Amino acid sequence: MAQCPTRFCSLLFLTATCLLLAGCFQSEQAKFPLASAAAPLEEGGRYVVYERGPDNTYQRQEVLEIKHRSDRAYDFVNEKGETLTISFHALGGDLFVGQAKGENDQPGYGYTVVRIAGNEVVLYVPQCDDQDKTVLAASSVEVSGQLECIIDRVADAPALFKRLDPGEPVSKLVRE
Repeated sequence: MAQCPTRFCSLLFLTATCLLLAGCFQSEQAKFPLASAAAPLEEGGRYVVYERGPDNTYQRQEVLEIKHRSDRAYDFVNEKGETLTISFHALGGDLFVGQAKGENDQPGYGYTVVRIAGNEVVLYVPQCDDQDKTVLAASSVEVSGQLECIIDRVADAPALFKRLDPGEPVSKLVRE
């Protein structure tokens, strides 16, 4: 089963990793307009990233500074000063789709599902090969040879993400 290695799937590197590796949901064009972005992290703040290990425990990785932007997205800035811009789009309750632009040299967008409750953000990376194939087909998801889910032809991206199995969490962020 092709999966994004959890050590590379911290929120800051999710997009670049998923655009390079098989198993993740991606698109060439943004599927969620910034006008529909929610602000579940309010103005942002400092968050500690914890990676989920194979024994279901979380190990501290790094600290991110999260800044809410005027265009409704957020900048996630790691300790090295590297920035990833991500917008969150409500799915209902405490669930959101995160849409992140690939790094400057990488085209396209990567997607994650997050559960935001209080001071904690739990990150899920739905795996293409773990999804119900009838759901993918009904939504016009293109499954590539490497089992990547390309969602450019999906007419209703929020409905698709509501029906996906998010899988197990890969990491979490906790507000300092």
